[in-house]
Amino acid sequence: MSILIQNTKAYVGEYLTLTSCHLYVDNEGVMSIIDVTKDHLNEEQLKAEIILNGEKLMVMPAFSDIHVHFREPGFEQKETLETGQIAAIRGGVTQVCTMPNTKPPIDRVERLIHYQNLVQNRSFIEILPSVAITLNQEGEEITDLEKLAELGAVAYTDDGRTVMSEEILKQSLKISQITQKVVMTHSEDHELAKAYPDKPYPPEVESEIVERDIQILENYGGKLHIAHLSTEASLKAVKRGKEKKLNVTCEVSPHHLYFDSEKLEFQSAKYKVNPPLRNEINRQALIKGVKEGHIDAIASDHAPHEEASKTTNYQNGAYGFTGIETMFSVVNTVFKEADIPMQTLIQMMSINPRKILGQAIAIIENGAKANFVCIDADQEWTVQTEDIHSKSKNSPWIGQTLTGKVVHLVKNEKLLLKGGNVHVS
Repeated sequence: MSILIQNTKAYVGEYLTLTSCHLYVDNEGVMSIIDVTKDHLNEEQLKAEIILNGEKLMVMPAFSDIHVHFREPGFEQKETLETGQIAAIRGGVTQVCTMPNTKPPIDRVERLIHYQNLVQNRSFIEILPSVAITLNQEGEEITDLEKLAELGAVAYTDDGRTVMSEEILKQSLKISQITQKVVMTHSEDHELAKAYPDKPYPPEVESEIVERDIQILENYGGKLHIAHLSTEASLKAVKRGKEKKLNVTCEVSPHHLYFDSEKLEFQSAKYKVNPPLRNEINRQALIKGVKEGHIDAIASDHAPHEEASKTTNYQNGAYGFTGIETMFSVVNTVFKEADIPMQTLIQMMSINPRKILGQAIAIIENGAKANFVCIDADQEWTVQTEDIHSKSKNSPWIGQTLTGKVVHLVKNEKLLLKGGNVHVS
């Protein structure tokens, strides 16, 4: 269908130039940008099937989330491919990289093919699979990473399990040079972490692994991405790696930018996440890292869980919470308070994630396929349970007042989100 967004502002081109315009999408999903100060809408554009008022909105490339758990197969009581995608669409996300810790894990050819068959004809957005580095994510035997890459895997990761074997990590990094797929690491020394079953493990449990992994990268080469970095020491290690021109990137999750460890309570697992929430010194260090350009991407680490696994005590509760729906609003709130420009948010949520995964970036320009989100950057709203459309409602932002909201989402010729309401078929 044809879509016209009138009298809006859009971040246009690779340089994200904020432009006052009308934005038209034809029946083939191709964009035209009509500069309101120079040009006029033609007859075809004025007769668009859907006409939206963009006066209070900003248009930017749709978001890419490189760290999500959609749970299927095996944990459909937490999330399914359908409910995960609906949550993503409400968050302005048109591309996700799913983690391989399903049941069974995606660690061999037949399981990847089965997953791709599940996704086929059931996807409204791009679902890009990562695959496990080791069989059953047990850390003992490396998977056939080259073959899995040939079949469509975009990243290698044991996700919530650190690859403790330096030899296996070295092999996977060498393969990443051949395949140009990224090794995505969870940074946690599991032996040290065992000493903290009922409380958060200290920052060095993370940062010492980050330092180890970057040293292996320096020695053997490859393409390394540090997932959900949470500490100042880890950030310093990444910065040193970048200064040495190593191929290392990192992400931070919205909850580590927004909350600090003062939020922790141990009667429930509401704020239990891995890596844990850190103190205010570390939170501010992450915000500074964003400002200085040392952190490459924002990733939600969307981790839906059924209610029982979060209302139990901290020790017995599950790690993580939903986050993809509120990701933009949380980050926009933090960035506004820290005086970080919108272009930085777009780089970290739209451009860089796609680059890290080796995917084509989404750009708003004449002749390009539509792949954009319309947001109201100034709308304040308080998150309610009914605002969460993931199958699981384990959101720590329920009751929090945030600034900025996703309003519309367009991919190709489809209006996937209109006024906050999802439209898929």
